Amino acid sequence: MDPCAEKHIKSLMLHENISSIQAELSDIATLFSITKDEIKKMQSLDSSEGVNFEPIIKELSMIGRVKRCAKVAGESGVIYTIDAVVETENKRIAVYIKTGKPNLKEIIKFLTAVYDTGFDDWLFISFPVNDYDFSSYSNNIVEAKNLEEAVKKIKILLDEKRKDYQLESYYRNSAHTL
Repeated sequence: MDPCAEKHIKSLMLHENISSIQAELSDIATLFSITKDEIKKMQSLDSSEGVNFEPIIKELSMIGRVKRCAKVAGESGVIYTIDAVVETENKRIAVYIKTGKPNLKEIIKFLTAVYDTGFDDWLFISFPVNDYDFSSYSNNIVEAKNLEEAVKKIKILLDEKRKDYQLESYYRNSAHTL
């Protein structure tokens, strides 16, 4: 199974307090576009190895439609799997959710995918971490000690981005009226 889908399914299971995914198989299969063979493998999935990041997905959905584990083709021809793609009225935002301490290689790999695929914006979210090693380099890198802190930081960041997007839209539209 795709590691991205597995990570998201475990998060859903933890969030919904599902110990067995028997009843929810068809809904999950539809959400992640997975095959019947992959559904059979899912029956043995252990959600205790996962991390609940559904509050982050919920917060992202406040600014646009969220697609999990999106397959996106880059200009180079490479197909990337993006944890979450948020589509607003006029922006596409790539989101990477890292559980645990990030490393520079992961960030660079994600940013390569972002730029190759032509996303308008991006977020790299990492929790739980004890030290904030990378968030000082960019406002788009969110490092948090726990899920609650991550959600709080994301909410503030998304509020700022929403205002920026509205201003961009306003300036773009007002330029046509002059």
